[in-house]
Amino acid sequence: MKILFLIMFLVFSNVVNADQTSWAKIRQMNYSATADFLFFITTGKWEVKSGDNITCEPTYIQVTKSVLGRDKMLSIGLAAHMAGKEVMFHGECGSNINYFEATYIVIR
Repeated sequence: MKILFLIMFLVFSNVVNADQTSWAKIRQMNYSATADFLFFITTGKWEVKSGDNITCEPTYIQVTKSVLGRDKMLSIGLAAHMAGKEVMFHGECGSNINYFEATYIVIR
């Protein structure tokens, strides 16, 4: 039981401490078969804030092959795109300012 609690704590603390994008509609989705990466694009740029300060403004939301369940993120993103709903991603600004490395997707 202690191990389960520890796992849940680590999983949820990573989501809470992650950066998050602004809400936006997905305009386009790209998949690179060579790299096995998934990309989400909005009109303009995504905005990532820490308080009132902009942390980064990436063009691409990137989901790398190391993210388990990226096929589910693609399904959720596709459903949001088809329904015209906004999404928000959690993750972190990458070393390349054009990419946000996402591990979590929220739809509203």
